Amino acid sequence: MVTLMLGVCMVAFSVVLRLAHKLRLTIPLLYILIVPTLLRRWYLTHTLLAEGVFCAILAVVVISWLISLCRIVSDAIEERTSDSAAAERFAERVRSARARGESVVSTEGLW
Repeated sequence: MVTLMLGVCMVAFSVVLRLAHKLRLTIPLLYILIVPTLLRRWYLTHTLLAEGVFCAILAVVVISWLISLCRIVSDAIEERTSDSAAAERFAERVRSARARGESVVSTEGLW
C-alpha cells in the first residue's frame, strides 16, 4: 500500500512539473518551494518583500504569455493575408488564361 501511494505521488509530482514547465511556471514553483523552506528566517522577517518578489516573477510569466499570444495572433493574421493574396493572384491568372483561351494555369510563385 505504501509503495502504491509513493508511486501515485511520484506520478502526480511528475505531472505537476511537466505542466509547470509547459506554462513557464518553473521559476515561480522553485521560488515557492525554496524561499519558505530554506530561507525561512528571512522569509518570516521580510514577508512583504518575499511576496512582492513572487508577484513580480508571476508578472514576468504573464507578460511572456501575452507576448506569445500576440505572436501567435500576428502569425495567424499574416498567414491568412498571405493566403488571401495568393488566392487573388491565382484568380487573376485564371481570368487572364481564360481570356487568352488557355486551359493551363501556372501556379508557380503563389505559395
